[in-house]
Amino acid sequence: QRNPYSYRRRWSQVVELASFPVGGVHAVRVEAAVHSSDVEQLRRLVREAALAKSGQAEIIRLPPARAEVVGLLRDTVDREGWPVALSVECHDPGSADALIESADIIRGVPDPSLDRTAWMNAVRTLVARAAKAEKKAVQFDLSSVRVPGFLRVTGLPEIESVVETAKLAVETSYEEGFRNCSISVRHPNLIAVHRQLAAAFSDPAVQPPFHLVYDAALSRCAGCETLFEASAALGSLLCDGIGDAVCLDDPTLPLTDALRMSYNLLQATRLRISKTEFISCPSCGRTLFDLQEVTSRIKARTGHLTGVKIAIMGCIVNGPGEMADADFGYVGASAGRINLYVGKDLVERNIPMAEADDRLIALIKKEGRWAEP
Repeated sequence: QRNPYSYRRRWSQVVELASFPVGGVHAVRVEAAVHSSDVEQLRRLVREAALAKSGQAEIIRLPPARAEVVGLLRDTVDREGWPVALSVECHDPGSADALIESADIIRGVPDPSLDRTAWMNAVRTLVARAAKAEKKAVQFDLSSVRVPGFLRVTGLPEIESVVETAKLAVETSYEEGFRNCSISVRHPNLIAVHRQLAAAFSDPAVQPPFHLVYDAALSRCAGCETLFEASAALGSLLCDGIGDAVCLDDPTLPLTDALRMSYNLLQATRLRISKTEFISCPSCGRTLFDLQEVTSRIKARTGHLTGVKIAIMGCIVNGPGEMADADFGYVGASAGRINLYVGKDLVERNIPMAEADDRLIALIKKEGRWAEP
């Protein structure tokens, strides 16, 4: 039985792509949503996402596009050697053949006006197209308006109808022997819909990955910043163990900002440590040095160390406890004196503050965690 007080990632089957796998025990992937109908602008956006210094996109979500446009983008990606997967929206199974040659993931669900038999046959057609090619995937891209009519008339509440649509699509795909499929849902209440999705897929043999997409156009919080609302929604789900990829889709944000937020979100939930993490106390009367000044100074010298956690604590009263999961600790011992820690172990005591920064870096080097900027 699930323990609500401990983290456990939801298990999912692995979706194989040419560049990397999604789901299972693999890292939560970062996606970038690009919006344009112009091929040159799309090329520029794909390049920006693939090479972003703030954190590179691993999957690029393209809008509906002609096969020749996707082909040109694929040629560019392959020629430049960018390790990204192209995901293209396509809700017409008949056109999937042309797209699947260039795209890694086809996103869509059949026309919601189809009857049940025709709708399921359309799912079969879509996955059959993908099954012909190696390491190609289908993503059932759902929303309230894509729930088929034959489920709407059952009177199910909105979220339950979205969940039932996802189950029917995935189960039909699995019955056809195609397991390289995943789910994404655009909905104002991301937390509720994904928690119900996780509960609905109770069969261990049918566990597709979930791609979490925050769509700013569906925001229910007037005036909220993307960072605030997306962090609350996606962060809650990631802490629940739900989610195999994340995407912040906000066309008003620069693409690099959206990618940086995605990586920061994964770092904050401790799912992907992609940069140095600094832990610091909020300051109080016991603080023995200027926390902001010292933290800024240490960040300037160590901020390039990927995956290293450094705690900068004002005093020995609460500092050692609050920094318990840090790799290295810099703690005020007395006026003008610093203690240094490796993990929970005090390794250097009462160092003059003038020497402490250099001694911390020497300690990081001694432990084999240093890299030159």
